[in-house]
Amino acid sequence: MSSLRPAIRSVTRTVALILVPAMTVLGETESANGEVWRAYRSGPVLESAANVAVSAIPVAVQAPARAQPAPSDPESYGAWAARVFTAEELADPEASDPEAVYGADGISNLMKYALGLDPREDGTAALPETEQLDDHWFFSYRRPSDTVDVVYRVEVSTDLVNWSDAGVTQEVILAGEGVESWQAQYHAVAGQAVFFRLALTLR
Repeated sequence: MSSLRPAIRSVTRTVALILVPAMTVLGETESANGEVWRAYRSGPVLESAANVAVSAIPVAVQAPARAQPAPSDPESYGAWAARVFTAEELADPEASDPEAVYGADGISNLMKYALGLDPREDGTAALPETEQLDDHWFFSYRRPSDTVDVVYRVEVSTDLVNWSDAGVTQEVILAGEGVESWQAQYHAVAGQAVFFRLALTLR
């Protein structure tokens, strides 16, 4: 009997986060490519538009614990999907496809795979974060060290339409136990609104 696996193709999926304190819903907007962005803000209104976080309402989805691969074992999306989804879910693209959103947190399977998250659990607390020091911005995220088929890019925009990684540098700042902590840096023009996103390409 042949094993059931999701169809794999080259896709790019992104998530954009611009850090804030505790969340207050501002509203939803639709980007040029049809993606819906839900914005949150709390605390005093600041000059920079980089004080808006784009995320989804966190809703946990409970599931039995599943075995994790050894940190030294390289893992592809197909192997990850076969480990975390049931046979019925693997046969359903709307459940197991890289572009699919399995849970209620609005995060795609590809993003959860790339960040080492369980598709059945709320992952909003583990999404990338941003920090600011004067005109220097830092974008931090954690990812599995054994992922072999994802290209990670940190991109910036001033209008949420045009994105580029020009001027962005990133490096590993901590690694151990199968997890790497990455930090991207970007120097913004004083007073300029800056938005960040983590762009993923599944090879």
